[in-house]
Amino acid sequence: MKKLIAMLLLASLILTFAACSGSKDGDDTTTQGTTTTKVTTRDPGPGPDDPDNPDDPGDEEGYDPNLYLIYGSAVIDGVKDEKWNSAEAAPILLTTNGAMDPNTTATAYAMWDEEGLYFLFEISAPAFSQTSTAGDYRNSGIYLFVSETLDFTADDGGGNSYSNGNYQFALINEELSMIPRRGESDLVAEDGDYEVVYNLEEDKGSFIIEFHYKPKHVELKEGLQMLLDFQYNDCANGTRLGAARWYDSADGDFKMINFGIGELLSKDATSIPEHI
Repeated sequence: MKKLIAMLLLASLILTFAACSGSKDGDDTTTQGTTTTKVTTRDPGPGPDDPDNPDDPGDEEGYDPNLYLIYGSAVIDGVKDEKWNSAEAAPILLTTNGAMDPNTTATAYAMWDEEGLYFLFEISAPAFSQTSTAGDYRNSGIYLFVSETLDFTADDGGGNSYSNGNYQFALINEELSMIPRRGESDLVAEDGDYEVVYNLEEDKGSFIIEFHYKPKHVELKEGLQMLLDFQYNDCANGTRLGAARWYDSADGDFKMINFGIGELLSKDATSIPEHI
């Protein structure tokens, strides 16, 4: 009898430890090199993907934003000009695959105006590699995930629904980028739908990508929310050392809960609001 009780207590302890260590409902702390970041997984509450009411369009307050996009325009020239210093920084730190070089850092910035969304990615790394095929993860570059309509709930167990303003952009260089890598091919550079500049200075260990595109599924205005995530593929000698994301470390799991919420600030905003 005593042996049975001891076995039951041991099993209970094992289950409790597994539940605590594997949960994505609480706080995840991830370390890359010597930098540690703590991210709290979002609880969507009532909203477009409320499992109890799938037709609910969301409450008036929306979701608590994870990133604010300031109002402003940027010259797309591959240079981080002064305007970007006012944008909120989104460190790309959460390891999702392999192990990034401890000396690699990547940060995303975003802003908006009536002409579209602007993104700047600032990367510092000991090495870069861009020798694989177009859009491939074995190229040093950024994967930018955007859901313009907050409608990214489909998951068929293999592929995911990249439609209705859902995109994955592969930003690498002029020859290897795919805009988009996944999603509707409705963006044409010659029509002014997007512009992008890559400024890679290998001798300085510096890589800046500036990207601007015009959403076609929503009207950009103050308070608009969308789903975002940013991934950097850290590569050297034709191999990916590792990859990291800004919001969530789930590799290949692109359900709504795995994206951060970006919110467009008003034209009059003079500072970034404090996150709840």
